[in-house]
Amino acid sequence: MSLLEQYFENKIFLNMKTKLKSGQYSDYYCNFRNLLVCPKLMDDTANLIIETIKNNNIEFDALCGVLTGGVPITAIVANKLGVKQIIVRDKVKEYGMKNEIDGDLEPGSRVLVIEDVVTTGNSVLEVIHKLRKNQLVVSDTIVLMERTSESRKNIESHNVYLNSLMNVKHLEPFINSFKGKIAKIINEKKTALCLSLDIFDNWTRAVELLDEVGPYICMVKTHQDITKGFQPSIIMALAKKHNFLIMEDRKLIDVPKIAIRQLEEIDTWAHCVTVMVNNYKDIKEHYSNPNNIELIGVCEMNTQNSIPLINSTDPLPENLFTIVSQSKYKNHPELFKITPGVVEEEEDVNDTGRYRTIEKAMFFDKNDVVIIGSNILNNQQPIEKTKSCSSLSWYFYNRNNQL
Repeated sequence: MSLLEQYFENKIFLNMKTKLKSGQYSDYYCNFRNLLVCPKLMDDTANLIIETIKNNNIEFDALCGVLTGGVPITAIVANKLGVKQIIVRDKVKEYGMKNEIDGDLEPGSRVLVIEDVVTTGNSVLEVIHKLRKNQLVVSDTIVLMERTSESRKNIESHNVYLNSLMNVKHLEPFINSFKGKIAKIINEKKTALCLSLDIFDNWTRAVELLDEVGPYICMVKTHQDITKGFQPSIIMALAKKHNFLIMEDRKLIDVPKIAIRQLEEIDTWAHCVTVMVNNYKDIKEHYSNPNNIELIGVCEMNTQNSIPLINSTDPLPENLFTIVSQSKYKNHPELFKITPGVVEEEEDVNDTGRYRTIEKAMFFDKNDVVIIGSNILNNQQPIEKTKSCSSLSWYFYNRNNQL
């Protein structure tokens, strides 16, 4: 059983809607205090922290756990490594020694801060501020769970690198959502490849190819409106047979009244549909979504002269979890990112302005699923090309999300 599976089994992670200290809402709850009654799991978690310290060559003279969630695990790590541990009080007592920090360190000593969960990063930053005020040096922090990219941005803006053991993507296979469904398929089939089925004039050939490559993809991208002879029932049957999802790439942009009419036809057979991000909020608010189709926000297009759909520094619409992107959102681990304009290898790139390799799209641009069409469809051996693209997509997905 994996560490994550043990976390859910022992109620470290709970699949429930909850309000956080920050005022934000989450689809899951983290309760690392339950590690106190799970000694073996506590020990395994401490070993994972130690492995992170060694792998990232983090140098320090003492550890500091953030009250209260970060203190127990920090104590075990400190004991295992034989190093000092200090504690920063949230409020100075008015009696006794009146210390702000428990544990004596020389000025200039390096402190590694450890926290269980970060959402905004403010609790970690409060501790860092007090440590620095007392002439101690902080350059790294380790957190067990990084909820949002906001926390990373806030902490790293203070010249402290955030090392996280987990982020929301690791939880997706366990959470009842679209992201959970696609993550489960990816992990079960070991592929993060979406086939762009751009065969518009030969429906028979499209179906034959999809049936052949179905075992090697996690999703298929369709264009029902421009594909002659398109039959949703056949696509649905193949999706069920080979366990992949269907994404209708309609890029809905019209007023809600029109977009909803389009959705009412699409949601009877597709698992998800693309919506232009600048129209996402209006459509989401007006659509009752009886079949629970996922609306995927198109944030970036793979065209050289496209106008930005949204500034990457602006907040995305509320409850938007899955996007189509290129590279602007690579520092947003809470988002599930699907990217077009991808080929397998450098030698396949024939338009450097629009296409890049699977490695570039996934490892460097931090996307989760790659959409590949012409690189497979125009190949003389499309089945073998699909297999190699599938294998490579899984390698980089696994590398990006390995716990």
